[in-house]
Amino acid sequence: MAKRKWKREVFPMFKNVQWEVKEGFKSFVADQGAARFDIPEGWVFEPGETSVKFFDREQPDAQCALEATVFRLPTGVDWSGLPLTVQLAQATRETPKQELWRSGIAGLQHNNLDIVWLESHYVDEEEHREAFTRYLLARRVPIQIFISFAYWPEDAPQLVHVWDEVVRSLRLAEFVAPPFQENPN
Repeated sequence: MAKRKWKREVFPMFKNVQWEVKEGFKSFVADQGAARFDIPEGWVFEPGETSVKFFDREQPDAQCALEATVFRLPTGVDWSGLPLTVQLAQATRETPKQELWRSGIAGLQHNNLDIVWLESHYVDEEEHREAFTRYLLARRVPIQIFISFAYWPEDAPQLVHVWDEVVRSLRLAEFVAPPFQENPN
């Protein structure tokens, strides 16, 4: 498969867009508003073939990684027959070899989204020490997003607020036109 080409564009906010971003954070917007969430200002962005990643610092010195994959769902389908809890359980069923603990799946409704998430504690196979990962699946038709956030237990006190802000700020299917289309001639 050919590597996907990413194009980074930074635009000033439109006057009519009312996104509030917490101090110390910046918004990441994918595909003209298919998905949006806030991340710490200094974090490093790395595009992938099918996902985007954010690190608290440049690799290989990063102490955590947040990864997001955005899915466009086919229209005309009643998605209520495929619960997010089932999808998240299936998406995370291949656990690390040494999983130490796994939470139950928690669900919530927030910002017109259906959201489910869980946390896993395991032994990292490369570092041979305990690590945590939180997994989130959210849907607002026609968009669904899968987010994972991996970090070390000793960093949890400084990083839990990052997860909380990603969840709080998460928006799906709130599309905006790019600036060059705002006032067409």
